[in-house]
Amino acid sequence: ALYEKLQISSRAELEAAEQAANVRHEQARAARETLGRQAKKAREAAHEASASHEGNERAAIKLRADSESLARQSAQLHARHPEGLPPALDAALFAYAETKFALQKAQEKLPPDAATLGERNRRAAAAAAQVLGELDAKRRARDEIRGRLEWLGSQALYARETDLLAEQAALTVQADHARARSRAARLVHDLIERRKQAATRTVLGPLQERLGARFAQVSGERERQIHLDESLNIRGLGRKADDLVAFDDLSQGAKEQLLLCLRLAVAEELAAAPGGGRQSLVLDDVLVNTDAERQRRVLDVLSAAAGGGLQILVCTCHPERYRGVGEVVKLRRG
Repeated sequence: ALYEKLQISSRAELEAAEQAANVRHEQARAARETLGRQAKKAREAAHEASASHEGNERAAIKLRADSESLARQSAQLHARHPEGLPPALDAALFAYAETKFALQKAQEKLPPDAATLGERNRRAAAAAAQVLGELDAKRRARDEIRGRLEWLGSQALYARETDLLAEQAALTVQADHARARSRAARLVHDLIERRKQAATRTVLGPLQERLGARFAQVSGERERQIHLDESLNIRGLGRKADDLVAFDDLSQGAKEQLLLCLRLAVAEELAAAPGGGRQSLVLDDVLVNTDAERQRRVLDVLSAAAGGGLQILVCTCHPERYRGVGEVVKLRRG
């Protein structure tokens, strides 16, 4: 019955009960000490009265008053605690223990990620401040564009538009060339990585454990393990190597989260290696199909990794998804 009572008590009621038990305990102890001090004073007053005949009458009057006061206080104390001070103290200690136990049970009912709620609130506040800053910047940009358009209206606007369109076409060609070079660089990088497969086998086990830990933080599921092949490709998820959900059968959100965790695990493994030093990780809009809850968990993982020795650069067209994390650097085409 006591356990059921504790189960239905709110955390606020438990804290109030604990405070009330502490107050009753302190009041009983203070009253006992006060009575002791007052009794000592009464004995000293009686001794002084017997030593001085002239002050006997005044001392007697004072002693009677003090005695009556002590009697009233004693009566009040006994009326408050008819069972006596020791049982009242024991009852207060028992109530304190009950309250402490109930508080512990209430804390166990909190969600697993309750410890990160403060950090998430901090990020939300930082994001709100950042949104206000962006809004002010956009208003200033709007006013600047408006003034420039008014100036261009008197400076041969149509001729200027033609020049801008030509410049846009040239920039588009440059962007296509840049993307082609980027794809070629990625192909070269993939070829180099394939030649490192032999060395990769030595770190396959630790890397797989680190990847599993990161994905468990993102997904909130700690039972399934992640299995890699010798080329560091993700085979799938499952408790056993012979009973897996293949990577290709996973949802798009789970795939991109796994790939992000894999890159984090590789960077952390390199940083932890002897002479590895601080590693940099560049993420280019890696989360497109991730829901809001896992997005918050990903931010928790990125914050922890950045505090553990990694330098993480996030390139994104959706900065609102990363508000409150790190520093914002806006890149504009010159």
